[in-house]
Amino acid sequence: MERGSDNKSFTGVIIPAAGQGTRFGGKKQFKSFDNTKLLTHVITVFSQSESISEIVVVVPKNYIEKIRAQMQGTSEKTNVNFVSGGKKRQDSVFNGMNALSEKCKFVCIHDAVRPFVTVSMIEKTINACDQYDGAIIAVPAKDTLKKVKIGRIQSTVNRNEIWHAQTPQTFRRKKLENALRSAKEEDITGSDEAFLLERLGYNVAVIEGTFDNLKITTPDDWRTAEAMWKIRHG
Repeated sequence: MERGSDNKSFTGVIIPAAGQGTRFGGKKQFKSFDNTKLLTHVITVFSQSESISEIVVVVPKNYIEKIRAQMQGTSEKTNVNFVSGGKKRQDSVFNGMNALSEKCKFVCIHDAVRPFVTVSMIEKTINACDQYDGAIIAVPAKDTLKKVKIGRIQSTVNRNEIWHAQTPQTFRRKKLENALRSAKEEDITGSDEAFLLERLGYNVAVIEGTFDNLKITTPDDWRTAEAMWKIRHG
């Protein structure tokens, strides 16, 4: 399919990469992973999707020129732009939205620290937007879940109704813009973008992903990711 031949190819992706990495002890998104920066791995996968026409990476303001130079040549097919982040994640996403061209009718958001995302995951969330206002990748809970207060169990949660949200998350652009604007006006912070749409009553679908789609948050996560990478790539 030629890029730009239908609405599916008018999808822009926002990769928030402005986090401080407090739990990790530094900005892991810029750390080298298998001799390549973690962020580069993520950008490379998105550039392989024929549905993605633009990529906006949101980074700390003082990193823009440095990261732009380091990422040069990462994607030959897809336009990659770098903008400065905001105080909170959703502020960064809002900044990323403003950097997308008007032709992007769908917006995909992905954590910069999930290097095992696949083109299939990306495409499935985009395709689901034909029927829904948005769609996210998630996995069903496996462990028994307890609701706890001050160190004491209050109740056992029905895990059959619980899913762990991941990214990518793709939304119809206008619906995402409305959700971000509403949250800003009401001073509401969401744990992910899907929450911001949920609270407005928009329909967001869940697409089952894999537990391999790891988010690297702690040093232990990093070691797990390195082991996974070696198993897959030798």
